[in-house]
Amino acid sequence: MYLYGSITKFEKSLQISISEEVQLGSFSLGLSQQASKLNTLNLINLGVLFGLSVENFDFGFQYNIPLRQINTVFAPSIFEFNISFDFSVYRRNNRGGYKRLSIDNY
Repeated sequence: MYLYGSITKFEKSLQISISEEVQLGSFSLGLSQQASKLNTLNLINLGVLFGLSVENFDFGFQYNIPLRQINTVFAPSIFEFNISFDFSVYRRNNRGGYKRLSIDNY
């Protein structure tokens, strides 16, 4: 399980973002929350995220659902899709003989 967080403060405003992710083999599932404080602390959106790792590729999907009225607090509904590629020779299918570092015997 992974937990990510960030806090941003600018003058009198404060923004807090927290995300939790559980990885089950090559599949991951998570939640995210975002809160904002100007006069009072308000939870402004919740999100769900899904991920899948296939060989060197990571695919991710996240959707944030606003909890506040758009006119009151800026909380857009956000759809995010990402693809990552890892160039590491040690990652793909555990790459057999590359699981451990080895040197020639000389």
